[in-house]
Amino acid sequence: MGGTISVESEWGKGSTFRLCLPAKKVVVESGSAIVPEEQVKTTIPTAVLAKAASPSDKNVPRILIVEDNPEMQVLIQTILAGDYETIIANHGQEAWQWLEKETAEVNDIEVILSDIMMPEMDGYTLLKKIKLHPRWQHLPVVMLTARSAEEDKLQALRMGVDDYLMKPFSPRELKARLHNLIKNYKARQSARSTDKSIDISFEAEASADQVWLQEVETAAKEALGKGLKLTTSILAEVVFLSERQFARRLKAMTGLTPKAYIQE
Repeated sequence: MGGTISVESEWGKGSTFRLCLPAKKVVVESGSAIVPEEQVKTTIPTAVLAKAASPSDKNVPRILIVEDNPEMQVLIQTILAGDYETIIANHGQEAWQWLEKETAEVNDIEVILSDIMMPEMDGYTLLKKIKLHPRWQHLPVVMLTARSAEEDKLQALRMGVDDYLMKPFSPRELKARLHNLIKNYKARQSARSTDKSIDISFEAEASADQVWLQEVETAAKEALGKGLKLTTSILAEVVFLSERQFARRLKAMTGLTPKAYIQE
């Protein structure tokens, strides 16, 4: 098309890709006018939360999107338009300051969709704060990341992330995962509200789960370090469970089968 493409990259800070295409006049011989499609504005104010236009149905789920890239903000809002009400935070610190407010708008949040690499406060720090907070520790959190390294995934899993998606992601997959997380979150909220007699320390439970996952990971790395063939039976034996019990607990906590976990 006679255009150019270039990239500027600095390690630890990010990359900028530029695609330039020459503008060409369109000659309409029939005399009818061509009306260009309305462009989506990508400029979103920094330092303040930007709220997308609410869908007509006021009962739609409300999602907090934590993303520092304006184009990605617009892309996610476009994908979720009509099905969700979206609120944008430009980085983790901005999102956390907003979550600490005691307002109806904040309390109605049903899921958080967060990038990992951000200024001010990254996604890992935000996730840790959320999972240690008595009000927000049960709120579903989905991490968006372009980093596919094993340690990045395991770090998020150890901190209690509910789900994560690799960039670039499928819009249909994103919507399906959000739908399932919100559905399960509402079911848990309903169960807690109907049974007031049970007093459970969820913070202690979450901490125990993290310790358990750390034990499994340590055992896996030790086995690999010794040159052993890593199997489900080896990991299950470390935590004193049968292979079936181990598989069920690992699946519930990480969403992975033992085979998939070992591969990760």
